[in-house]
Parts: sequence; structure tokens; C-alpha cells
Amino acid sequence: MYKPSIRRPALHVARQTPLPIRVSRPFIRHASTEVKVQRVRFKKRIFTRVTLASLCLYTAAYYTYFQMIGRQLDRLDEGEGVANPGRSPADPTLDEDDELEPIFIPLGLTKARPKTYYKGSDPEWQEFRKLAPDQKKHARMRDQLVAIVRTQIANDKRFKPRMGDINITVGAHWLDITFPDGPPTEYERSGLEIGDHIAWTARPVTELNYHRLNRALYPTAVFSSVLASSKYLVDRQTQMVKRFFNLPVSEEQQKRQYRNSVLGKPTTPTGIESGSDADSTQRSSVPPPPQVPQAPGSNPQEKNVAFPDFSPAPPKSMALSIFASTLAKNWHAFKLEPPRGTVVVSGLIEIKGSKARMTMDVNAAYDPKQDKFVMLQGAIRRIQDMSQRPKGGN
Repeated sequence: MYKPSIRRPALHVARQTPLPIRVSRPFIRHASTEVKVQRVRFKKRIFTRVTLASLCLYTAAYYTYFQMIGRQLDRLDEGEGVANPGRSPADPTLDEDDELEPIFIPLGLTKARPKTYYKGSDPEWQEFRKLAPDQKKHARMRDQLVAIVRTQIANDKRFKPRMGDINITVGAHWLDITFPDGPPTEYERSGLEIGDHIAWTARPVTELNYHRLNRALYPTAVFSSVLASSKYLVDRQTQMVKRFFNLPVSEEQQKRQYRNSVLGKPTTPTGIESGSDADSTQRSSVPPPPQVPQAPGSNPQEKNVAFPDFSPAPPKSMALSIFASTLAKNWHAFKLEPPRGTVVVSGLIEIKGSKARMTMDVNAAYDPKQDKFVMLQGAIRRIQDMSQRPKGGN
């Protein structure tokens, strides 16, 4: 009869099937032998070629140093002894006088110290208390500062064409006297000090050097100038590409292009362009004269090649003019704090000339002990001509 059978997977059948066992003959042949494991340590050679060469090199260097430089130092010591016969080598003052200043290697950035303030017992505050009620001294300080500023402007040749003859006794001024609450902020820089010993120390840094270092590390004015000139060049190239493919140009780009074209043309004081159409057509009809090639060295400017002219050249392109104007706009002078123990005198001083008048913003520091100004900073606030003409014409 028919008997139902169970279907088993091939993997199950393969597991039940006995596998043939094969034993290699070498394993049977050496089955009775014992395997011994022995540890071995490899030692490095002490005297190798590299070691011997390094030893010879260092020995020759030390020998040369002690034979040549050591003798020179001994001769110098003997010469100092002959020059100063009264001083013996065992004199304890010899090392003190010949002590060299330790070498300082700055590491890291310069940082400001915590702000401090004057106390009532400080000598600076006592000087302030003596100076505060003396109104005659205040008036003399103001007059002294006004005379200094006006004299400097009158002696400066750069203001002569614009200002004319300056009268230092004429003009108004508005000056305030302020007593600081504390000394200026101090700055320090950490680093290694190498002398008789090596130590990690901090040395003071002047405020001017601190601002110079920050300007060198973070040149924001130069970066903004480069960004402005680069933006102009990118916009100009974009306009050229759009014109090449006959693409529409935005109104803002057209206005900017028109402004740049107007600024690039020289104009007369009345606002009319220097070259008219008639003059341009007349000049175009006349052929230009032939250019005669000059021999090398015939030009007087080429003869002084070793002594170049360092006068600043005017910008020849719109990108350079944008860079220069942006740099002059963002390049500000350092605002230094008044020195310790000084009084701040700040305000406006008017300077009158025969052609124009000037108003200067002044900030000065007066030292009561020395009875003079130790710091002076000034900037031109405005210049106005005595006679003003209409720019639109008559």
C-alpha cells in the first residue's frame, strides 16, 4: 500500500549523513612527538654605526667649542682684568654689573588687566582735590591748550592754501575739565623668561602697542575695503556677462554704473564736463603726432632708478578709488586713555583764517605735577569758507 512520506529539507538530510573522516599521515606519524615552545628575546646592539657616528660628531663639536670659543672667552676676561686692574675676579660686584637682561619670548595674546580706581589716600587724588577749586588754574589750562592747538595749525603748511593767514588770538572755544576715576587700563603679555632660570612670567605692554597688535591681527578696515572693491568688480563682470547674453540689467546696477561713469569723468567747477562734442570731433579729425621711441636711459626719470619716488600715486581705476575711500573712512586713530595722574581737557576750539575757519575736536591730558600737557589728540570737525559761492552757477 501507499505510505505517506515526510519531505525533509536537504540541509537536515546533510546533517544526518555521516561525513568521511580523513586523517593525514604526517599527523599519525608525529603523534607521539612532543612540541616544546621556547621564548627568545632579541637584544639591541649597543654600538651600532649610527651610535658611533653620533658619538664622534658630538665629541668633535664639544672639543671644537672648548678649544676655540673657550679660549676667546678667556682672552676677553683677561682683557677686562687688565682694563680694570682694581677689580679682582673674586669681586662679588663683577657678576652684578655684568648681569645680562633675561630673554623674554612672548607666547599667546595680549590681555587687559582688571580695571582699578583711585583711592582717597592716593597722591593722584590728593592732587585732584587741590586743583578742583582753583578756577584761575582752570582758565590758564584752557588758554594754554588753545594757544598750543592754534599755533600748530598756523605753522602747518598744509592748511595755508585753504585757511590763509591764521590769527591765533581770535576765535571761540568750549573746553571741559574732567577728573578721571582711575588710572588707564593696563595690558600684559605672558611668555617664557630665559635667564639664570626658565620661568613663565607676564610683562606689561603699552596701550599703543596693544592697539597696534590688535589692528595687525584683526585688520577690519582693510578687510572691509577689499570687500567693497571686490563687490564692485563682481558687479561689473556680472553686467558684462548680461550684456553679452542680452539679459536685462536691474535698475540698481544701471544707477550704480551711471554714478561710476559720472564720477570717473573730470568736471569743471560749474558742473559742466571739460570736453564738449565739438572739441572732441575737432580733436578726432587731427591725427595724433607720431611717437618717437626713446632710447633706454634717455628719460630723466629712468636715470634715477636707484632712487624711486615714494610720493603716493593717485588711483587709476574705480576699484582702487573705492578701496582707498573705504579704507580712509574706516581707518580711525587710536583713542588712548590719559596717563596716570593726569586731568582730561576736551572740547571744541575755533581757528579763524583769512579764507576759512576751522573747528577742531580736541582731547588733551594735563599733568598737575609737571604743569604741562603730556598728551594731545585732535581731529578736524568742520572747515567752512568765509565766502561761499553757489555751485549751481549764477
